[in-house]
Amino acid sequence: EGQNRKTERAKVYSNVDLRKAGDHRYSVTIDDLSAEGCRVLSPNNVEVGELLFISFPGMASLNAHVRWRRYPETGLQFERPLHPAIFDEVLRRLGH
Repeated sequence: EGQNRKTERAKVYSNVDLRKAGDHRYSVTIDDLSAEGCRVLSPNNVEVGELLFISFPGMASLNAHVRWRRYPETGLQFERPLHPAIFDEVLRRLGH
């Protein structure tokens, strides 16, 4: 983590919804965001490589894969990087 980051990262502190395939959504705290992924705190029983669906306020959910876990943090990588305009809109919706 950290050595090969290509994009701007923003410190955020807000709640987002996460969901596993076929499961209920639950709220987690996001505390770091880039166009390529994010870091969330204390998700329920997720495994490295697992596909999750993350929902930012008022937006459609995005596919994200668990890249690493170091309790209580988990790193997620978006299946497709966010377009710069979408990244800015997500930051705005998270109150940044």
